[in-house]
Amino acid sequence: MKKITNTVATLLASLVLTGGAMAQNAGAAGQPAQPAGGQPAARPAQPVTPPAEAPKAEPRTPPAMAVWSSPELGKVGDMLVGNWKTTAPIPQAGGEANATTDVVISIAHVRNTELADTLYVETARLDAMQAPYRQAIFQLYKAKGKVRVRTLEFSSYGMDPNALVGLWTIPNFFPDIPKANLLATMDIELAAKGNGFAGKSPYPYPTGRGGAVEMTCDLSFTPDSLVVADRGFDAEGKVVWGASEKDKYTFAKFASPLKVEKRDNGLVWIDYTHPSEGPAVAANDRVTVQYSGWLTNGFRFDSSKVRNQPYTYSQGSMIAGWNEGLIGATKGTIRRMYIPGELGFGEKGNARAAIPANSDLIFEVEILHTETPPPPVPSPAPTAPNGAEGGQPAGGQPAAGGQPGGQPTTVQGTTGKPLPPFVKRPEPVKPADPAPAPAPATAPK
Repeated sequence: MKKITNTVATLLASLVLTGGAMAQNAGAAGQPAQPAGGQPAARPAQPVTPPAEAPKAEPRTPPAMAVWSSPELGKVGDMLVGNWKTTAPIPQAGGEANATTDVVISIAHVRNTELADTLYVETARLDAMQAPYRQAIFQLYKAKGKVRVRTLEFSSYGMDPNALVGLWTIPNFFPDIPKANLLATMDIELAAKGNGFAGKSPYPYPTGRGGAVEMTCDLSFTPDSLVVADRGFDAEGKVVWGASEKDKYTFAKFASPLKVEKRDNGLVWIDYTHPSEGPAVAANDRVTVQYSGWLTNGFRFDSSKVRNQPYTYSQGSMIAGWNEGLIGATKGTIRRMYIPGELGFGEKGNARAAIPANSDLIFEVEILHTETPPPPVPSPAPTAPNGAEGGQPAGGQPAAGGQPGGQPTTVQGTTGKPLPPFVKRPEPVKPADPAPAPAPATAPK
């Protein structure tokens, strides 16, 4: 049963990532083509062949950057934008006693057609920026003559916010999140203070996060410093998460360690980790990965992590954006790829994965293993005809294994040494059936 499950998982991943014939040749009614009987046919194993060079996509005009609605809000927003790191490690929730960690807040100005003047915010450990523990939208607006910051959380029913991780690095590609997928949680009224701004929540706001029933926030910032005191309180008024009553967390601007590559064809990738040692992924390599894939609306269409089944493929056999975006990655690389529709499934989409035509795709990929496949295993030489050198023994019948003395023919790959799982051992050559004896003549009467 496990073998069957693994086979199904591999087939599903292949259909999603390769854009194979079954997904591409959808019927006229919009349903994926299937063989007679309604069951997908098993695809026979094919030898690895060098991929045909994909046509180069035309340069893509990047989306426009977001624009502030007023200079006053722009001054506040631009002061918040950037990468901030705690000036000293802070206590770590759970885990080892007295453990501490550096925390990073990444903020970018993003576009939204329903909410003007919005910021996308991620909070994560410095050593795990690919897995933020908080994501939110901040909206700047004016009420009663004062500037306010409204925090909005992502609704778990509307989308998977993991699709947005890292997009603060390319804010003009940030998707337009519907207002219905956001939940307002708190307002903070700001006032000018020195060369920056400061404010706090006017009263505790209800929350269900981390065992708290209500929360408060104090916030102050300048062009170089950000001071935050988020606190969650239980029903007895005790702080259950965040800074203590007397403590605040201080952040300073710093240069992000993430590496971002942008191509003229619209392909973008973000490296969270990229070890310098070990072989780099090259064309035709056998590569094993864990991955997740999303549409930009937050719909997760596939994930080997959810199936707990790593996927192995031949580099160059996938969609064009994947083929280009993983070249040069090494074992241990964690890479986010933003793939434009023309480098994904294009005008045909992928009906099996519910991917509409011309959809931009987001992938997170972790390289588990990569290796260059061995050369093809040669087939055994054919049996020589009778009377030829190295032919058959007396009697005209071949001995077992096709050689005198009954010794098996030795060819590369059949010596008993283990081969990689993707190399199929050659079958021994079977001797041809002897010709049938002629029928006896009719006896004379």
